[in-house]
Amino acid sequence: MQNYRRVKTQRGAKLYSWVECIALGSCDIPGTLISNFGIAPRTTPSCLNTYQPVCGDCTTLWKCENSANPPTINCKAAYPDRPHCNEGGCTATQSAECVVSEVFRCTDAGYFPDPQDCTKYHLCAAAGATDGAVATYKCPNGYTYNTETTLCKLNGYCYKVNCTGDPFGYTIYPGNYTFYASCRGDDVPWILRCPKLNVFSVNESKCVFQCPFEGRIADPDSQLRYYECYLEGNTYYYTREKCVDGYLFDQGSQQCFKPAPPMG
Repeated sequence: MQNYRRVKTQRGAKLYSWVECIALGSCDIPGTLISNFGIAPRTTPSCLNTYQPVCGDCTTLWKCENSANPPTINCKAAYPDRPHCNEGGCTATQSAECVVSEVFRCTDAGYFPDPQDCTKYHLCAAAGATDGAVATYKCPNGYTYNTETTLCKLNGYCYKVNCTGDPFGYTIYPGNYTFYASCRGDDVPWILRCPKLNVFSVNESKCVFQCPFEGRIADPDSQLRYYECYLEGNTYYYTREKCVDGYLFDQGSQQCFKPAPPMG
């Protein structure tokens, strides 16, 4: 077996049962639904068969000349007092679909924290704010969103995305490293989620594996490999191992096995 690297990850927080949290007076509760958008898909803009100006996106105006590659105008740069493209012109007001998409951009289905308001969270039906519905919830006074339970926590920490270090790069979501943010300059950051068993690494600027418990964990990227996780104090470490040639890893038995030859 090959030893690739030794990496430490943080041990998870203790989870309480409903009976325990009621006794402690600290049960998380759901927020109140404050908006629910069923967002229609944006029509694909085109300059073919027209000489009228068309909005290519929320800030770009196309000067159509019956061409597939028309001249463009960046409304933000050309007209700072009219930075939005709306109804075929640079305007001071956004189109309705642009207002919705900039409130929160869904990058996957499921629950997501708001990047700028720790008392709000979002339930996305599908990836892409223009592809599916997004429901926004608001926690009561004194509560903040808890990504671990997808509910509101009393007197919880207020986590927000900070893009000052790199306005157009990636950064962590400080409350839960399984989430991270794509910073977009002056626009609202996008919240993304790492694959299962992964967290976002600031040093590597990507999602990396994290041990969920002690033992052997199958590598989702290769049937030949697995992670050997072990605990020292309150910190998990792991090594990435490889089965000997001709063997594959089985998660059920946590052992490498030799597959049966194909029939025929």
